[in-house]
Amino acid sequence: MADFAPRVVPLDRSTPQQKAFWRAVVETDSHLILEALAGTGKTSSIVSAAAQLIENGTAPRDIAFCAFNTHIKEELARKIPPGTQVLTTHQLGLRAIAAGIGAQPKIESNKIWILLEEMELEGALPQVASQSKNQFFALVRKLVGLCKNTLTLPCEAGKPQEIRAEKLRELALAYEVNICPAAAKTAKTNPHATELQRDADARQDALFQSQLFTVVAGVFERSLDLTSIVDFDDMLYLPCRFGWAPPATPILFGDEVQDWNLAQQKLVWMATVDCGGRFIGVGDTHQAIYAFRGADNDAMNRLYRALQKSDRGVERLPLTLSFRCPQIATRLAQSIVSDFECLPDARGGRAVECDFETATAHIQKEDLVICRLNAPLVSMAFRLLRAGKPVVFKGDDLGEQARGFLKSFKEKDGEKLRAAIRAHKTKEMLSMEREGKTENQIAAFVDKCDCALALCEGAANLEEIEANLQAIFGSKTHKGDGVILHTVHGSKGLEARRVFIIAPETMPLSFVKSEAGKRQEWNLRYVALTRTLDELWFVSKDGPPSVQELRGAAPCIATPQQPQLFEAQPLAQPIAEPESEPENTSETESVPSPEILVDWRAKVVAQIKIAMDALPFDATSEYDALQDALYAVAGK
Repeated sequence: MADFAPRVVPLDRSTPQQKAFWRAVVETDSHLILEALAGTGKTSSIVSAAAQLIENGTAPRDIAFCAFNTHIKEELARKIPPGTQVLTTHQLGLRAIAAGIGAQPKIESNKIWILLEEMELEGALPQVASQSKNQFFALVRKLVGLCKNTLTLPCEAGKPQEIRAEKLRELALAYEVNICPAAAKTAKTNPHATELQRDADARQDALFQSQLFTVVAGVFERSLDLTSIVDFDDMLYLPCRFGWAPPATPILFGDEVQDWNLAQQKLVWMATVDCGGRFIGVGDTHQAIYAFRGADNDAMNRLYRALQKSDRGVERLPLTLSFRCPQIATRLAQSIVSDFECLPDARGGRAVECDFETATAHIQKEDLVICRLNAPLVSMAFRLLRAGKPVVFKGDDLGEQARGFLKSFKEKDGEKLRAAIRAHKTKEMLSMEREGKTENQIAAFVDKCDCALALCEGAANLEEIEANLQAIFGSKTHKGDGVILHTVHGSKGLEARRVFIIAPETMPLSFVKSEAGKRQEWNLRYVALTRTLDELWFVSKDGPPSVQELRGAAPCIATPQQPQLFEAQPLAQPIAEPESEPENTSETESVPSPEILVDWRAKVVAQIKIAMDALPFDATSEYDALQDALYAVAGK
């Protein structure tokens, strides 16, 4: 299996920006926020900064690194100076709890579920007709976890009877938690329901929410009384709630700060700022892509504003020079993050556009294959398998989720099953839009349906569909030596010489309209473009979208740095279709390579502008449609 982990940047290649950061670390005592863009040597910078502090007299035991998760912690542990320590924010919180209660707590990930079962035995739970016990418990646990991670009180402190219902509704809406099961059921089964039915649903859902919020508040308060047993949410929340400070850390380097939730931010603050220590936070605002998991998209800015008011003050420093990206990837990424740069001697790189068939012939196991959505990855996986190239699909239980979804239709014939999925997709999308579901919920639903359709491709019955599932998700034989398929979310932190971006037209998703949602979409596109060391391959099933297809597209917004259109300069002749399908081979060099075409968006933008110039003065609706298409393509 290819190793996509980022390389360590040699110190003899350090940039002026890195040196400025090291001077600030060694020569000042202010807090620091390092805005490190993709591939700019973030890890090397903080590890070297710690080494220089030690050289200047700081005791290694006074330096700690706070990693976002266990994987990053293990990677950092191999690189940090001897005598320093690295731990996750959860480990930091666990130490604080142990000090607070005077004993090591027991870790129980099902703590909330166990407490709910106790409440059930006591008769303290309402009879909820609209959901099964497991559904209701899962919903309660989800809301309790969100309350803790976002530092939101579901009730007045210590008073579970005084419910903060509006706060809980806001939380459910922000994190796409369905708290209206009656309306959801009617929308699914009867999209033409009368106003009378909708009113009845609203009354039923209001009762359900009252019951739900009462249980959430009750189990939330119970969990605070049981501090000798903790789950992962408790590790972050309990120290914040009870003021149990983690062991004081004189100097703490916080990694991947852009992905921290509010509880993580406060916990680290207690370990450093409140104890007179120094905080050095490192991250990339433009790689904040985990809002759907509860991360605070404004984490770096929020910490910076708070640190400005501290006794030490704070300085914000940039790392914009990427050691990773070639010139072509850099220019494409600059349309999203304008100050992103590559090294002066960076390789030129290649940008290639092709269809699925051409990509299938060229993809090898050392390549990184990524996509915004799962469904196009499933389609690519089938093509690679048919070409004799084993695949490893990186997805969180995606195979089991797809299997359960397919079985829910109770159709055994492949064609009838495909028809049922398409009908369900169309009907449910209308219902979701009518219910005001969030863009992420709709996108996830559409992707689930399209994944199912891809898995049904060419299958005559359930047995053949199961064979498709096993081929992609069930094989153990090739786990060490297949082509790795990732979503863009899963690819963050990885790099490869060649990166194949499947269905690039899905970044940004055309129907995402909220400002926060659009920012996430631009961040995902930036992450995808900055994984490559050399080549970017843009793989579209039917080629780039036409101007006519884009006219109805929803406009996209820029990130805080307004995207600038990349005026592409061709590196070679326009792309040419291969005269015949290349033979399958394990050697990349033996496959005829298509000619290079840089950024089809520039061509489409030019066509749109010509069409806009040709419109009559009073053709406002046509002009607006083309303006929207221009936004969708250029991001301006």
